[in-house]
Amino acid sequence: MPNAFSNLWELFRGVAGRVPHATALVDEDRTLTYDQTLRRCVEVAAALRTAGIVAGQAVLVSTDHTIQGVLALLSTYAAGAVPVPVDPDAPAPRLRRTLELCGAGVALVDETGQAALQQLGVPLVRVDTATAPTEAAVAASSTAASPAYILFTSGSTGDPKGVVVTQANLLSLIDRAGEWDTSTGEDVWACFHAFTFDVSMWEIWRPLSLGAQLYVVPRAAQTDLRLAYALLAERGVTSLCQTPTACRVFAEHVAGTGVPDRLARLLLAGERLDFAALKPFLTAVADGRLEIWNVYGPTEATVYATAYRITSDDIERERRSLIGRPLPGVSTRVHEPAADGVGELWLAGPGIAAGYLGDAPLTEDRFLADEQQRWYRTGDMVRDVGGGMIEFLGRNGGYLKVRGFRVEPGEIVAAVTACSGITDAAVAVVDTPYGQAIVCAVVRSPAGIVSELELRRHLGQTLPSYMRPGRIVFVDRLPRLSSGKLDPHALRRLVEERM
Repeated sequence: MPNAFSNLWELFRGVAGRVPHATALVDEDRTLTYDQTLRRCVEVAAALRTAGIVAGQAVLVSTDHTIQGVLALLSTYAAGAVPVPVDPDAPAPRLRRTLELCGAGVALVDETGQAALQQLGVPLVRVDTATAPTEAAVAASSTAASPAYILFTSGSTGDPKGVVVTQANLLSLIDRAGEWDTSTGEDVWACFHAFTFDVSMWEIWRPLSLGAQLYVVPRAAQTDLRLAYALLAERGVTSLCQTPTACRVFAEHVAGTGVPDRLARLLLAGERLDFAALKPFLTAVADGRLEIWNVYGPTEATVYATAYRITSDDIERERRSLIGRPLPGVSTRVHEPAADGVGELWLAGPGIAAGYLGDAPLTEDRFLADEQQRWYRTGDMVRDVGGGMIEFLGRNGGYLKVRGFRVEPGEIVAAVTACSGITDAAVAVVDTPYGQAIVCAVVRSPAGIVSELELRRHLGQTLPSYMRPGRIVFVDRLPRLSSGKLDPHALRRLVEERM
């Protein structure tokens, strides 16, 4: 169904007019109502306009993970501009290259972002202190075709690629969310992820479109997950998005303390999920107190494209990474499936992004049009298991070939983490004088005393010989990107250093 609003700022302004005194944003330092948020965004938008920003121009957004980051994004929309979130901890060459590619005229920052971006020579506007006559601020100049954001992801050449997601793309996700997500204006959502990770756009816009409350989790809690879960319980969070990797730690926490009383829905995305890891949540799922969804979608398809609500039976049977059926309006295609139903997943629908910023050849390669619609080639391998249900397997080329056998890294990780005393693991392939070898980096629990011999004995009982790691490396933690996903390049360097 079409959205009643032509752009994101109109949507937020409409909600603020309907529930002006409801709590909109909360962090560890401040609480803002919808009306207060609206007024502050108009002030910051006026400062952007005064600094020379015009409709459709890119604005770098770099802040700590607080209310200020959400205000910066909303203020950019109020000014009719396009936010380009960047990580204040990113290396200077990457920040400079991002600026070159997007052509931002201004950077909207807080104290943290100012320290990171002042070397770039771009004019800075402080979201926390900016003032300007508000009559300079707002022209509702954005349209559905205007970019909602540009997110830069790693490119195969090492040069970041900017994915251009339109306001129509994001509005379509928000507008149809009520057909599968049961959230209401009474919910409390957590904005857990970095603003450079597209899941944060769902975490922000889904609650704000409902007039619900958004709690912005502090950056310290993004790396200290036990602190995070204590804060989520304290704040009465009802809706939480996590990666499967982070959920392993959450599951361990829940096994000791129980599911937080108010948590009603948990969305897992970003990596392959083994349902066996969800056993600490089993009772809450069986009782209907907690919904757990395995959701899937690349940045190029606007956050989420498919979803599967996990049942207690799925958890008990330890089913593997079903990502369900397409969300309303989305079309899926398993391209050129093999005899076992495995093929590359293609997506179409209103969430398919405009393409890659300034890279027509790559856009033409990844986005393909037929007589009926425009498809995005995800590069992800899936299996059609019947009835429109899809199982996620991993990246195209993500399989390993060992002694002629096709090996899936996720299966090795699942076997390792099933061993008592192990909380996390990841697999890398390294070159040795004798050919390629599987190396497994393993994180033990704080009280874990499992030895390599015990772990190998366990793997000998669960994996065929060709799937057992040639080397096991114990580490304190796995290297991760700001999105919470595993950093494969840093992992490879880590295990090579330990060999």
